[in-house]
Amino acid sequence: MSDYHILTRMSHGYEPYFLALGVAAYFNDDIVVPVSQSKTGLIGEIADGKNIDRRRVYIDDEAAKISSAYGVTRENGMDYRTWIANNVTNMNRVETDLRDHYQTFIATNLEGEKKEFKGNKTRLILNAGSLHDNLGLDASVVYIFPLRYGEVTARSKNSGYKGFGNFLINMEKRRAVSFIPRIHTLSYDNNYLQLNNEEFTPHMKEAPAQTDLWLPENSIGMVFSGTGRKVETLKSMADATAHPIVTGTFSPVEGGRYTKIVPPRAEFVHVYADPRIKAVIGQTGYGMLWSAWNAGKPVVFPQYEKGDDDEFLHNSRTIRKFGLGIEIKDPKEIDAAVEASQACIPAIKAMNAELMNEFETLDGIGYMANRIRELGLY
Repeated sequence: MSDYHILTRMSHGYEPYFLALGVAAYFNDDIVVPVSQSKTGLIGEIADGKNIDRRRVYIDDEAAKISSAYGVTRENGMDYRTWIANNVTNMNRVETDLRDHYQTFIATNLEGEKKEFKGNKTRLILNAGSLHDNLGLDASVVYIFPLRYGEVTARSKNSGYKGFGNFLINMEKRRAVSFIPRIHTLSYDNNYLQLNNEEFTPHMKEAPAQTDLWLPENSIGMVFSGTGRKVETLKSMADATAHPIVTGTFSPVEGGRYTKIVPPRAEFVHVYADPRIKAVIGQTGYGMLWSAWNAGKPVVFPQYEKGDDDEFLHNSRTIRKFGLGIEIKDPKEIDAAVEASQACIPAIKAMNAELMNEFETLDGIGYMANRIRELGLY
């Protein structure tokens, strides 16, 4: 291990943790993750799934406490508007406190060993959704969240946060590079606002491998995520389907029709690729989408509702425009939608083939890591 470290600054759901740890695993330095101790199990699960040495991954819960105290991390069911408002109000105070914190701090790795870190030894910042800049650290800032917050807030007709969206866009311009999946830009056509520091990529998940899990025939994958209202809608869809359901151990459902996959959650793309899975059902967060599409499977999703994340609005628009899945209004429509979604498979395969032709891989994480090296950012 060197004296240097990589800082992975994350927010907005679980998937950024998969992305940042996956990218960081390609490099040689220690990995510092500013999260609460309650997330240690998740980080360990991802590290184990990606075969990352647990001695390399350090939890910095003090930084997490600073962000949490000002309400700028999304947790405990916080709605999108409140989260944005907290960031608008508290941005300067959070940056000041974190800047002081990162001068010298103590973090504990997944084996329970403590170590002192210094800000001037930060070699790379993998920023996956945090709204803060580099906090005075002399390191490249790489933005690996797949959809810029600036685009989400500035372009959504429902958000009303255009001023804050402009702030985010200007901040993102200052970063060394932003990695944006090609599929995200397609729904904007010629109106996509270039920042001139973007590196387009294939999907964020690795290409799927064969899974040796037992799965029932004619199954559907289900992801129970989103707001509380959306989780209830998804549970209603689960109640209405005749298909066997494959889900994660963390999903809020029980019963004999469910096959629950044990950790690591980072490997769901391999499960979805199994020919016994017909479609993937869930809210249109990017984690579910990339897992499903890398596995060549269509998605079935409930309608966007006022109060949902603006990301869902954008992603739903992309799906409808390119025929990559089916949107339904009534949970009782789920089985008809699963059947109708099979007609989307050629479009998904064509998209994957186009991305493979352009990037020579569907391994977005590996692609990012290699480009970071090539660009001299690490």
